[in-house]
Formats: sequence, C-alpha cells, structure tokens
Amino acid sequence: MDLIGKRMSDRYEIISLIGVGGMAHVYKANDIILERFVAVKILQPQFNADNDFIRRFHREAQAATSLHHPHIVNIYDVGEDEDTYYIVMEYVEGITLKEKITQEGPLPVEEAVEIMKQVLGAIEQAHANRVVHRDLKPQNILIENSTAKVADFGIARAASSATITHTNSVIGSVHYLSPEQAKGSVITHRADIYSLGILLFEMVTGSLPFKAESAVSIALMHIQESIPMPTDRRYGLPQSIENIILRAVEKDPDDRYQTAFSMKEDLQTSLQESRKNEAPYIGFYQTLAMASVYTGPDAESEETKILPVQAVTGPREDTSGRKKSPSQKNSWFLSFLIVLLLVFASIVAAFTFVPEILSVEDVNVPELEGLHADEALERLENKGLAALPEEVTIEDRASGETTGQLPAAGSSVKKHSEVTIYVNDLSTMDLAAENGSREQNGWTAIWTELLLPGNVQAED
Repeated sequence: MDLIGKRMSDRYEIISLIGVGGMAHVYKANDIILERFVAVKILQPQFNADNDFIRRFHREAQAATSLHHPHIVNIYDVGEDEDTYYIVMEYVEGITLKEKITQEGPLPVEEAVEIMKQVLGAIEQAHANRVVHRDLKPQNILIENSTAKVADFGIARAASSATITHTNSVIGSVHYLSPEQAKGSVITHRADIYSLGILLFEMVTGSLPFKAESAVSIALMHIQESIPMPTDRRYGLPQSIENIILRAVEKDPDDRYQTAFSMKEDLQTSLQESRKNEAPYIGFYQTLAMASVYTGPDAESEETKILPVQAVTGPREDTSGRKKSPSQKNSWFLSFLIVLLLVFASIVAAFTFVPEILSVEDVNVPELEGLHADEALERLENKGLAALPEEVTIEDRASGETTGQLPAAGSSVKKHSEVTIYVNDLSTMDLAAENGSREQNGWTAIWTELLLPGNVQAED
C-alpha cells in the first residue's frame, strides 16, 4: 500500500518511509496544523480485522501518551483513517542503537554507560507510571546527538494471542527476551531489567550473548543457560561493568536489580578507579558451577602413587579352624540391626512425609467482587492463587472494579489454581502486578508460530 503523499485524517501528510517492522511501518510526515515533522506508525493491514487487537492497541497507546521524559519518544496522537490505524510520535533524527552497534562495533565503555543511564532513566519513569515496556531492544532505542530515546512503549503489550501469529516481529526480540517471558510466566517490570542487561552486554561486546539457528533455541538458552562472561568477549572490560550485566540477567527475577533506579545507581559509580577491578559477581548459576567443580589433586601434577593394600573388612571364610569370638558375632548382629532400623525409618518416612510434600494444599477463594483489580490480585497472590483477568464494560461500575469472579467466594480449590476475575476496564490494572495468564496465552501462540516449518529465522 503506497501511502506517500497521502494525508491521514486531513492532518498528517506522509512524506517518506523510514522504518519497516512486523507489526507496522513508520513514515516521516508533516503535521500541517502544528507545522512540524512527526513519525507516523501505521499498522499492517492484516490487523484491521482483529477487533481485540485494535481495542488493546488503542488502550495501550493511550496509556503510553501519559509518559513524558527527555529519553522517551513522545506519543502525540492515536487515530484511524479509512480503516487504517496509526500512532503519531515525535520525529527523531538519527539512527537506532542497533544500527550504531552494527556500524561501530563495541562502543567505548564510557559511551555505553552513558546511553544505558539515559535508557534506565526512561524505564524508571515508565515503571513509576505502571507501564512495562516488554520489548526493549536496540531497534527500539533511537540515538540523536548522543541522546538516547526509547520508543514503542505499550506496543508489545498490545500483541494478543490472536494477533501475534500474524507477524514474525518476535524473531528480532527473542535475543533480548527474559526467561519468564520465554516460559509464559508472570511478567513484571523486572523483565525489562533482564532485557537491559542483554542490551548492555551487546553494547560493550558488539555481539549478542546467545546465537543459534532458530529463535526457539535462543529462547531456550535464555531459560537454561548462563550468558558468556562479557570479559571473555572484550579484554580489559572493567569488572564492575561485567558485574552489573551479570546481576541484571539473573534467571530468577528476585536475584536481579529490583528497580531501574538501583541499576542506574550502580552504573553511576561503575567507572570509578576503585571499582574497575572489584571482586567478580557470584550469582546463583555461578555458585552452582563452582560447587560442581572437583577440587581434589590435579591428576596431571601429582606423581603416580601406589595405594596401600587395604585389609578386607567384609565377611570371609575362616580357614584357621578357630571359632569366632563373641565380640565378632555381636558386631555383625549390631550392623544388621542398624541396617534394619534404617530401612524401617525410610519406609516410615516414605509413607509419612512424601505424601505431605507431594500433596497440594486446598485453599478457599477469597471474596473479590467490589475490590479494585490491583487489590483483588494481591488477595489472590496472598492465597497462592493465580488471577485470570477478563475485561467487561459496565457503565454504572467504577473503572478497574472487580465485578465478578469464578469460582465463587468461599469455594475450595487447589493452591496455584486460576481464578477468573471480571474487571471493568482492564487498563487501570497495575501492569507490574498483572498475572501472566494473558501473557502466557500470547507466548503459547508465539511458540506455536516459531515451531511451524519455515517461520524461524533468528536475527544475526
């Protein structure tokens, strides 16, 4: 569809194509009312018939318009023109961070740290407004005169299970995917922290930590494997920078930086002389690796030694013709008794403790109707239950109010079961606390799409 020269909504005159993506094309345009250049992101035509996606697209884009920060690409408008849906954004001269890394290779450490601090400032602002990006990658970071600006807030979240299979846009994102996103688990703001750790790795080494022939393989690496040591990829990299990367990309979100602010604060002092050669970071996976290393004698450095002949301690035939002493008989009887007691204790433990460990606790579903969705989520979490939010529209109920639930309050269910909550306008929910059931549906579709023959092309 040729849009050059077209005027969207009698206001935005399309000048040229400046970017192509799986979900949308981006054009440079002239805002004839405010007389300024803008960037117009126009959704691909195949999404027009997906009402669920369009609804979510509008809602998430509108939420992103509330974000104002020097390092966030501003969203000015969201609109529709003859079944063409678009977002109007700030026009940024310059290149993407991906293009910069491709052209220049590993960035000077000082420059990489400065860019990351700017990006973290933007993410800190977004998280404070309960917006999780979910698709942080260098393609979504624009660089203009040494200033970084983060784009595409909310767009990744708009991709539902019904629409994600329309596009291979996930392929470029899989390199920066958090383990919990790859597994379809609960997504919080700490997923962004992981992606930023991968991004910092790429900036200082000029390469991605994981490469494979398929996107599925890369996603599995994020789940199962530790990233390579950045100092192995770049000689002379300050230890402090490696430590920050390793902490940001911990598999367990609880082991990462808990906020963008804390990661930025650590970066502030990372290039001080006293920190450049600090002790290496020892994370969970590094600890496991160290524990598995055999620390006995080095076979190559030790001389060959002859082991002394040990006396056989087990029972053997007595050829001397002498009778065994009472003490020997008592010793064998005592050993037999101890073994018998151990076997008996194991059987008792198996029937007493194992069923208790394997059994799943029953819990009562709490009363949720009338609560704000965020409070309902918290109550379910306290009970060890998962929430499955469903949006409804009821004019005489408050926005964000829980209008119903299934199973009903007081029902007995197994711990970790899902409880459907019906929320009046989901956009008011705390994005950092929302249960991952919806996300899981989307990533299930992604895995299905990636596993289809011919659909997998990992980014170089």
